[in-house]
Amino acid sequence: MDHSIPIQMRRPSRFILPLAILMLFLTGLYLYLTTQNSQPLPLAAHLEQSIGIDAPPDIYEDAIAYAVKNLAIELDIDVENYDLSMEDYQAIVEAAASKFGDCHQYRLYALALAPYTCYTCVSRPKVILNEGQTFKIGQTCGTRESRYGRELPEPGLVYAAEFRGNLFEVMVAEYVKLLLFQYSKERQDILKNNNLPALEMTLPPGNKILR
Repeated sequence: MDHSIPIQMRRPSRFILPLAILMLFLTGLYLYLTTQNSQPLPLAAHLEQSIGIDAPPDIYEDAIAYAVKNLAIELDIDVENYDLSMEDYQAIVEAAASKFGDCHQYRLYALALAPYTCYTCVSRPKVILNEGQTFKIGQTCGTRESRYGRELPEPGLVYAAEFRGNLFEVMVAEYVKLLLFQYSKERQDILKNNNLPALEMTLPPGNKILR
């Protein structure tokens, strides 16, 4: 009579179940992150990335509202709200490109120490700008000549195109830079050098309004 020795079954390791759960968790996390990263950026973040100006999200939101409002008028389209989806944005960009073509945001700089007209000053009609300080921030879908003709608004200025893109991006770039100017060291230096109170010259001297 054979005396067989029973083969003992190996007990499952106590680590197998926790490891399986951990692997499932990591797989789910990976799928979640890759899916999130493949989603389109919110419009404000998308524009900050494409324009390359570091500014708080609320400034970009204000700039987007400004651009939508003005482009809706220019393109004669109805926009229910300013919270655009990426699809809405692309549709407006295509319509603007078809009508206006390529555009750019520009800046007028002072070439030398001199007095320049200040449209948002109350206590005086002109301010002294040092070389390299901003006279005006603007945007156009034409050229320097088509915007100003043969002469810039005042002697001693230089025209520099700073950002090129579609009209929506250009409007946003202009608006963001105008808002940032209000809090800039450059503005504080101009106020100090001209003994102006803090509430004056909220825009570069050559800008009349924040549209």
